[in-house]
Amino acid sequence: MRIVYTIISFIGLVLSSYGQVADSIQIADLDSVVVSSNSVRITYPTNTLIARQLRNVNPTQSLTQLLQRNTGMFIRSNGASGLSTLTYKGLGSMQSPIVIEGANVQSSMNGTMDLSLIDAIHFNDASIGQSESTNTGAQNMGEAISLSSHIVKPKLTITVASSSQLDKELVIKYSNLNAKWSYSISAFGASSPNKVNLEHYGIDSFQRNTDYTKISAFQKVTYQGVKDFNWTNSVYFQISDRAIPARFRIVNDSRQQDFNLMMVNGLSKKYKVWNIDFTNQLWREEINFIDDNSKESYLSEVFNVNSTVSMNRSWNQKTFLRLNVGNENAFYSSKAISNDAQWNRLRASYFLSHQLKDILLKVYQQVLVYDSTPKMSGFISASYKASKKMSVSARLEKVFRLPTLNELFWYQPGYALGNSLLKPEDGYKGELTFRLKSKAIEISVNPYFGSYQNWIQWVGFPEIKPKNFQAVMVRGTIINAVYSKWIRNKRTFIAKTNVNWTKATYSFDDKNDSRHGKQIIYTPEVTASLFLGLLSDRYGVHINQYVVGDSYYSSDNTSSIDPYFLTEIGGFYKWKNLKFGLVVSNLLDQPYYTQPNTPMPGQVLKININYIIPITKWKEK
Repeated sequence: MRIVYTIISFIGLVLSSYGQVADSIQIADLDSVVVSSNSVRITYPTNTLIARQLRNVNPTQSLTQLLQRNTGMFIRSNGASGLSTLTYKGLGSMQSPIVIEGANVQSSMNGTMDLSLIDAIHFNDASIGQSESTNTGAQNMGEAISLSSHIVKPKLTITVASSSQLDKELVIKYSNLNAKWSYSISAFGASSPNKVNLEHYGIDSFQRNTDYTKISAFQKVTYQGVKDFNWTNSVYFQISDRAIPARFRIVNDSRQQDFNLMMVNGLSKKYKVWNIDFTNQLWREEINFIDDNSKESYLSEVFNVNSTVSMNRSWNQKTFLRLNVGNENAFYSSKAISNDAQWNRLRASYFLSHQLKDILLKVYQQVLVYDSTPKMSGFISASYKASKKMSVSARLEKVFRLPTLNELFWYQPGYALGNSLLKPEDGYKGELTFRLKSKAIEISVNPYFGSYQNWIQWVGFPEIKPKNFQAVMVRGTIINAVYSKWIRNKRTFIAKTNVNWTKATYSFDDKNDSRHGKQIIYTPEVTASLFLGLLSDRYGVHINQYVVGDSYYSSDNTSSIDPYFLTEIGGFYKWKNLKFGLVVSNLLDQPYYTQPNTPMPGQVLKININYIIPITKWKEK
């Protein structure tokens, strides 16, 4: 077994994974990466099969598990009940918004959305890329994670799942449609004592304070009307109550309760040669932190109202223009601020693309009013299709991120204080993408760089405060490849893998500063993943290897977290309308950490049963 494990780990570091071009990585059914360009999706059969395999063995996975399998990116986590945040291309969750149906759900309070709270079962598609196409003004210095749902066919699906950590999960999904209307709703509920056994750390006990309960739901209604009129309504709901696991040798029974309720309405109407779009987002977010040390609770609430009006048209199917005007409002109250806060931000932007023979040119520019001062962002890109098998693209971009409400206004003297004098993070970045696709293999190489000023980080002891650092320099490369081979009896062998190399370092004028030139915290230099699978219509089996190199948790790099290798195996079998799935994560029961002294679960076995009831479409009216 050790020999097999060593070989798989080596392959995971050497091979590269799925296809990618300049604009974004697309994920079909939230498990398969496919090629995209400016949100136009092209699905390859290999990725569709991978989607089916991973969805069937673990349909109730969180967004954390999804991203690790498909991108190999680093996820910093407190475990199944704790905060999970990403690091990708040298940037973290603060710089990488999460977008649901075009609406930004990156918290205006703390600037991050916990990946463990987002249940992938609600969505059919995801993309990882630039967010210039989002319609509620998401700020992203890094890559945006965009989630959406569409109806594949009318059906009712019931899924139950449990694992060796004694969790109970239930999912109900319903969808139907006719020529004008489509409707879908999904509801997810989970509760678990989350018994994390610490035997793999040499400790004969279970981790303390790990239980959780969470419920989420997603509903989408679309109407395709006459005279080029369309309406879309999406409602996302999420609530959770979870313990916050304490670090080793610390007794702490703190808890956190999260609540999110968001509604997005989109109207579209064609007027002569112009398409007119209006989008409105209403979003209520609450976070209640129950501090075991102080025996107090801190309830923070924010109500967001974001609206956008867009106009777009095309000329001769070669030139496309989109104009946007929008406004963002946030109303913030919290026990941990001295006075309620509010912001109101106006923004305007345009997007222009032009096809020039084999070259596609794009330009985007946005201006946003912050503190009575305009802030500019934008990009210019070019994509060249050298042949049917080969393409290359380049992109240069100006980016920024505004301070969050907590960074500006938090007020807990002796523990943490906001900083109203913070400057926005500001920077430039660029990337190239080379892609080669043949009948059996797809390969891409994506080198990138970034230079970011006024980097914000909470520092200090015992009282912490956000401060602007001078600069962070980022450079790296992502190498991806996928190989597929059809074999007898309608079976397919697939190998998919990727390697992420990132060098992200602090930069100071004082070269003698102990942090100068050192890797930024919680940013491993190397991560990788490998998928090997044998798939058919009735069954599938796979093994997935995830590799993370050294990462640091001190800015002078004197303290680090050891590298780790996680192995997952899974399989499913379909019988009539029933599907049985099984997945074993951390197969080799490896002890590992994503942050210091916070143990992660050992081997976990999860079983699910999925029952599909086909239904008839609505009758035509």
